[in-house]
Amino acid sequence: MSRVGKILALFICVALFSKSLEGLGQPPNLISNLNMDRQAKWPKSGIETVIDVCWENPSNYTLERALVKEAVENTWGQVANIRFRGWGGCSTTSKGIRIRIDDEHPHCKGLGTAIMGLPAGMVLNFTFKNWPHIGNSSKQEAIQFIAVHEFGHALGIAHEQDREDCRCNKEPQARGGGWFVTPCDPNSVMNYCNERWNNYGQLSYLDKRGIQSIYGTRYVYSEAGVVTFRDQLGSGDVLENVYVNLGGADITLNVSNESPIDIRQINFKQSGRYPYKVYSRTRNQQGLIIEGYGEGTLTLDISRNYKINLMGELKNGRYRITLGVD
Repeated sequence: MSRVGKILALFICVALFSKSLEGLGQPPNLISNLNMDRQAKWPKSGIETVIDVCWENPSNYTLERALVKEAVENTWGQVANIRFRGWGGCSTTSKGIRIRIDDEHPHCKGLGTAIMGLPAGMVLNFTFKNWPHIGNSSKQEAIQFIAVHEFGHALGIAHEQDREDCRCNKEPQARGGGWFVTPCDPNSVMNYCNERWNNYGQLSYLDKRGIQSIYGTRYVYSEAGVVTFRDQLGSGDVLENVYVNLGGADITLNVSNESPIDIRQINFKQSGRYPYKVYSRTRNQQGLIIEGYGEGTLTLDISRNYKINLMGELKNGRYRITLGVD
């Protein structure tokens, strides 16, 4: 809530029992979906696949790097039994996925383990000046849409349209693949033929089932709904603290120039009406501190998924905060 109309998105998902599908991998002679390079699969470390990620030239792109991390962990890292680790600067001996930031066509130099420890194995664009092909998407949206696509390659997935059963007017790139873990998926985040560019950074149903059949499903056990709070530092601000009390549960989010995105979670164990109070304190680049306050009640049903927005309206030098359910 650093300015009028700023929306703090809170994503609520109901997490019940989830059964691992790791044992359901397909035999080599069967087609299930997803165009995967079988030899590019990252090895498992204990109970999960752990992949180190580092930045070769992080520079001042704090927000952009946080957007990439968020997009990847909320897609591939959320549905599959994969944990991306590190996300700091690379050393000369860093393994895993090494990312270079450059104003050129985003790409990976290979699929999956082919880029393990490879300098500039992945290249991401944060400025889009020399390569401006992002359509009507905002820069932040483009960063996240591209990150999800390129990390698909980093996990070993080729372009969906390279399959003979999935052709369109896009030229095949012939960059591996050949293990069809799912049927042709026109909605895949890896399909250039998708009318939604990179599927707007969202995994399709078959993307999810495909990556789960390769790396297993992230095991989630909970008897309660999960409320996820996300705060992002606003333009022109340098620091923001948000405190929320929802039904007696407290949560604090802190964002700054050094850490511009914060995500926290709380649980709710039954359906009903939950009173809330919200306080915020924001400091802008001019040193001005603006406080905010709001209170009300939310009705939550444990059988549903929710997207809740925290909205701030500036009145008399203070933010008036309300929560709304979409």
